[in-house]
Amino acid sequence: MYKVVLVDDEIWSLEGLEASFNWEKNGFQVVGKFTDSLEAAARIAKLKPDLVFTDIRMPDMTGLELMEAVREGNREAVFVMVSGYAEFEYARQAVRQGACDYLLKPIDLEETDAILERLRQMLAYRKEAEDEILIQRILYEGAKEERIFPIAECPKVQAAVIAGDGVEPFMYRRIQEYLQKENKKSVLLTPAGKKIVLLYEAFEPEKEDDWICTLEGLGENLYIGLSQTGTGGDVRLLLKEALLASSGRLIGKQLEMHKGYNENFLHLLEYVKENYSKKLNLKTLSEQFFLNVSYCSELFKKVTGMNFSDYLTKLRMEKAAELLSTGKYKVREVAEMTGYSDAFYFSKVLKKYFGVTPARFFQEQEKEEAESGEERSGEENA
Repeated sequence: MYKVVLVDDEIWSLEGLEASFNWEKNGFQVVGKFTDSLEAAARIAKLKPDLVFTDIRMPDMTGLELMEAVREGNREAVFVMVSGYAEFEYARQAVRQGACDYLLKPIDLEETDAILERLRQMLAYRKEAEDEILIQRILYEGAKEERIFPIAECPKVQAAVIAGDGVEPFMYRRIQEYLQKENKKSVLLTPAGKKIVLLYEAFEPEKEDDWICTLEGLGENLYIGLSQTGTGGDVRLLLKEALLASSGRLIGKQLEMHKGYNENFLHLLEYVKENYSKKLNLKTLSEQFFLNVSYCSELFKKVTGMNFSDYLTKLRMEKAAELLSTGKYKVREVAEMTGYSDAFYFSKVLKKYFGVTPARFFQEQEKEEAESGEERSGEENA
């Protein structure tokens, strides 16, 4: 819900303003009411409302001065000016200084829902634009944005993206309520398009299934991408992974991937198989395929039964054995073809892996060729 603060120096007018609107029905929550404009200015800094309804004529600080003070403090809030005076100069000043609306007392009760709907749409559009910018900044700069500082400080963090035609506004509220109930720090973003982006404090293993069930129960026609668990410093990679995972896979497959069948990792494995002769390292590959490096290391052990270095050596040695056995290449050439710039080091690795030197492969090949020649000769003589 969008947070609202009401300000009017007359208590009866303040109560009337609150009673005139169906706040919660329209997606708003009144988080503060003030008759003292100076107190309101100080409290707005802490409450951080999305919307402020304020009377224009007040002692100590007018509504226009209140709006100016809030803006000087770099606090974003949409202002609606309320006045009992139908004076054009007030309205012109209010609009010039950035107020989005100007209402006259008494407020027409038949118009209140329409007023809130108009404000809600405006806030939604503004939030979409702000969240889209924030997401881009996270993707390029990582955990440097103030809004995600609480998440960056968490020891374990996860990202999720919910996209598709089935995304509805109530889902944002349901997710927010669930995370609050579980006392999980979170940042929920709603960029342009049918999408909800979450960065949140990761759940404990015993609570993970309940969280997945909550996501499953949101609705149909959804594509949900879940990143793996990382640290606060990994938010950029976690977000990339979740965004990639949500771009075209059904929810059931996403949840299966979350349990260990990570498609990004499978693509990484294929890349290593095809590019074993290049200079490869796990950190660069993890970033290239939007994976957390620690999680990627775990997956190598889980899927291949060995760490990355041993897996790469295995691929190179198997190919080296194949090439040496042909007898067509020198040791130096085979070394270069399998990713080793130093032929001496290559020979040491090969001997450690197979227990034989490169020369042994040549001997075996010569022996096989000799035996094959004898067989052919015997057949001809027969």
